Amino acid sequence: MIYGGTPMCQALKVVKERFRKELLGHKDKRDLVLFLLSDGEPTDGNPLLIAREIKAMGVSIICCLIDNKDIIDPQILFNQPNPSWNNNACLMFEMASEIEEKSHFSRFLLKKGWVINSQAKMFVQLNHSRVLEEFIQIILSPLNQDQEILEPTPRGQ
Repeated sequence: MIYGGTPMCQALKVVKERFRKELLGHKDKRDLVLFLLSDGEPTDGNPLLIAREIKAMGVSIICCLIDNKDIIDPQILFNQPNPSWNNNACLMFEMASEIEEKSHFSRFLLKKGWVINSQAKMFVQLNHSRVLEEFIQIILSPLNQDQEILEPTPRGQ
């Protein structure tokens, strides 16, 4: 929902059930990713337990905060919340999965010049279109693991 309530718990329950159904009958372990884009203000309770259950299913959660103030350095993945972050940012950080050091995600971000702290979480603030574009590419990077990561085509070409 845009500019309204954020029923995050309800949404995560639906997503959890969808992942459960997708995993039934699939013996091969695929890269499972949940891209969570939010203001971090759930209106229906605390979503942390549901997020933990989703991660326990083998799903990586990438959390992206939208806020009207820039509170997080772009292109840095942190391993702990900054004391200056608001509650919304801290919640999104806690729900995010830790990035694996040798994963497609980390290799892609390092190639793009990101700084990844040891045991960092996949959490970022997406107030910048360039950062949003890179995070969309990170989600697609496992699909392109055998190919060169494509650079976006400039408009008008």
